[in-house]
Amino acid sequence: LGRRAGVSERDLVRRFSGGVTSKDVYRAIRLQEPPTLAEARKLATRILQVEDGYQEKQQPRAGVAKTEKSE
Repeated sequence: LGRRAGVSERDLVRRFSGGVTSKDVYRAIRLQEPPTLAEARKLATRILQVEDGYQEKQQPRAGVAKTEKSE
């Protein structure tokens, strides 16, 4: 589709990275310079999965919250 519209893969990757809201995904795409849009999307998906897994570990588990003793 991109080639038919006269847009190179590199330009598609740049446009994709410009629309990314995650700073980590944006940084990874700019540093690794994936050659195709498909590879940029795969990279973005992997970064987001890592971010989600990290955030889940940071949240306290239900029932573990400390309770204050009342006198």
